[in-house]
Amino acid sequence: MLNVVTGGAGFIGTHLVQELTRRGERVRVLDLKPPRGVSADVDFISGSVTDPAAVFKALSGADAVFHLAANAHLWAADKTKFQTLNVSGTKCVLDAAVRAGVAHIVHTSSLTVLVGKHSGLKHETTVSESNTLSAADMLGAYPLSKFQADQVALAAAREGHDVRIVLPTLPVGPGDYGLTAPSKMILDLVNGATPATLTCLLNFIDVRDVAAGMIHAREKGLAGERYILGNENMWMKELLALLHDLTGAPMPRLRVPYGVALMAGGLTEWIATHVTHRPPTAPLTGVRLARRRIRFDNAKAVTALGLKLRPVKSSLGDQLKWFETEGLLKRPLVTRDSHPPAA
Repeated sequence: MLNVVTGGAGFIGTHLVQELTRRGERVRVLDLKPPRGVSADVDFISGSVTDPAAVFKALSGADAVFHLAANAHLWAADKTKFQTLNVSGTKCVLDAAVRAGVAHIVHTSSLTVLVGKHSGLKHETTVSESNTLSAADMLGAYPLSKFQADQVALAAAREGHDVRIVLPTLPVGPGDYGLTAPSKMILDLVNGATPATLTCLLNFIDVRDVAAGMIHAREKGLAGERYILGNENMWMKELLALLHDLTGAPMPRLRVPYGVALMAGGLTEWIATHVTHRPPTAPLTGVRLARRRIRFDNAKAVTALGLKLRPVKSSLGDQLKWFETEGLLKRPLVTRDSHPPAA
C-alpha cells in the first residue's frame, strides 16, 4: 500500500511517516522540506498543497492519503493565509485524491473546531465529536479556517468518497524540531521562561499515539465520521506538578487573571501585526481558547478505532529527555530522589 502524507515534515507528520514505514508500508511525503529521521526509502516530493500539479503528482498511484499540511499557528500577520493553506489546500488535496482514485482519505482537523464562543464558560463541559457548531461560533481565524476545511471534507464524504476526520488534541513527545505551541509551552515552563500562567484545562496525547490513531482511522474508521485523538485532560496546575516531579525545576506560582491575559493578548497581537511582524507570545485566539473549561472525550476513538494510549507523564518524560539531548534545556534533568521542594 502506498500512503501519501501531506505535511510529512511536521511534528505529527514525521511520526506518522516513521510508524507507516515501521509497519512495512510505502510512504510518499508532500511538503516544502523533507522530514527528518525517516527511512531513505520514503519518497519525497517538494511542493505545496495549494499547487494542483504537485498535489496530483504526489497522489498519483496512491492507495491512501493522510492530509496534515496546514497553517497551524494561532496568529498570522496576513489572515488570508489561513484560508489559502487550510481551506483551499484541503480542497486541492481532496479534488486530486478523487481524480487520482485514492481509496482512503484521512483528513486532520483541530480540537479548536469543537470549542465555541459559549463553550465551557459557566462550568466544565465535556465535548465529543458530536458537538455541532457553526462558523459564527469559531474563536479566531485559525479555528474558522479549520472548521471550513472540515466542511469541505464532510461534503466529499457525503458525495460518496471515503473521507474520515481525526482531531488531535495537544501532541507531546520527542522529535518536535519546529517546537509547536505545546512543546514551546513546556520548554519555557521547565526553563523558567514563564513567570506566570493562566488557569486553563488542557488535553495532551503522545504524538506517537496520534500517528497510530491516524492509521487506525484509515483501517477502521467510517466515511464521514470524526474521531478525537486525545488522552488526558488536566488543569494547568496538574501539568506544573508533573513537570516539577519530572525535572525538579520550580514552577511559576503566579496566576494571570483572564481579563489581564485578554488585554495582554490584544496588545501583543497589535504589536506583532503592526510593528514586529513576528508571532505574539499570547495570541488572542489562544487566550480565548484557554478560558473555556473543556474536557475532550476520546471514547469513540478508543472503542471504534482501538486507540491505545501511553501515560502522558511518560510522554512528557520522553519529551524532556529529547529536549536535553538537543541542548534545549537550561538546567539538567534531576532524578526523582533529588527533587528540591516545590516552589
